[in-house]
Amino acid sequence: MVSIILSELLAIIIGTLVSFGAGWLWYSPALFGTKWMAQQPHRKQPDDYQKGMVLGMIVSLIDTILMAILIVLLITSFGPMAVLWLAAAILTGTLAANIFRGSTWAHWCIDAGFMMIQVIILMVALSIF
Repeated sequence: MVSIILSELLAIIIGTLVSFGAGWLWYSPALFGTKWMAQQPHRKQPDDYQKGMVLGMIVSLIDTILMAILIVLLITSFGPMAVLWLAAAILTGTLAANIFRGSTWAHWCIDAGFMMIQVIILMVALSIF
């Protein structure tokens, strides 16, 4: 029992670090960062992105940890298929929020695409450890 808990904790830590790093790359100018920034209707100046950056990164890290824990709980309690339902809920919920906000499809595709990458990374980490 203890080894299972330790392996799940290791999967959560490794998955969180890899996923957080992937997010950094995903939203960098090298991949989708520039396109994502262009899709933000309320931020017109480059300095607008610096405001709240530290808090945004901290909340993003907390979100990634919570997502990793949720995936571990879903898989151990209900099996891997439960994560597909989680992914469907994420896609539907973010699409609804995107529609209400009046954001572009490109903006939703970038954000939802990363969330699916995040789920995959966390599932792989769990299957390895």
